[in-house]
Amino acid sequence: MTVKWGEPMGQERSKYLGCEWRRFRDPDGLDTLETRPLPRHLDHFIDGLGIRRGVRTTAWSEQVEKAEPEPLSEEDAHLFRSMVGVAQWLALSRADIQYSAKELARALGAPTTRDMARVRKLGRYVQATRGLATQLQVDDDKPWVIQAYADANFAGDIGIGEGGGKSTSGGVIALQGVVLTTYSRTQSLVARSTAEAELLALNSALAEALFVQSIMMDMDSDADPIPLQAWTDSTACLGIAQRLGVGKLRHLAVRHLWV
Repeated sequence: MTVKWGEPMGQERSKYLGCEWRRFRDPDGLDTLETRPLPRHLDHFIDGLGIRRGVRTTAWSEQVEKAEPEPLSEEDAHLFRSMVGVAQWLALSRADIQYSAKELARALGAPTTRDMARVRKLGRYVQATRGLATQLQVDDDKPWVIQAYADANFAGDIGIGEGGGKSTSGGVIALQGVVLTTYSRTQSLVARSTAEAELLALNSALAEALFVQSIMMDMDSDADPIPLQAWTDSTACLGIAQRLGVGKLRHLAVRHLWV
């Protein structure tokens, strides 16, 4: 792959790695980098689904969720898989649709009318929010720390096919306040409680943060390791992480009880 960059990034939007980028200073004087998907990718997703009206939420329709799903025709299944592929590409620079794109990708094997309604709902949301962009700001006054933010959606897919009841881990990894990566992933284990799901999410975030720390040390082997900070909104998860011993979580001790 050959990457060409002709001139410094400025306030005019430039195409790079499938996105639009620009660099400017905000009213407070902070150096700001802004990125968003290319308009043609948004158009391909919206027009491919035949979307005309937008909505401001990605939440699935309760009426559609309660209806009995039916298998899609071969033509509709092909459209569904194509649109999910586009959604996954858009999600690389749109953290707000990563959960929806992840859930849709789980239905690629045998999509149903329910899944098609879900991807159309996502298309309507993208239509309403197509102007959203991610802004990264460099603030030298912030500490040189890798921050890991973790959250979980406990048993979000309860009752959905075999293996239902799995939770979702969501995370944001930042360095000096600048977001490096975001993700939404289905947990491999079926968590038995909210605290357990939050612990698995915290582990995933810390693993990502340690990976970033390792990369930074490779870039400057003489420097001290960058400190890590982890954040969770679960009091129960904090209690587990701060306690010595496995207690009633022996089934997690091998892989996940190391925080």
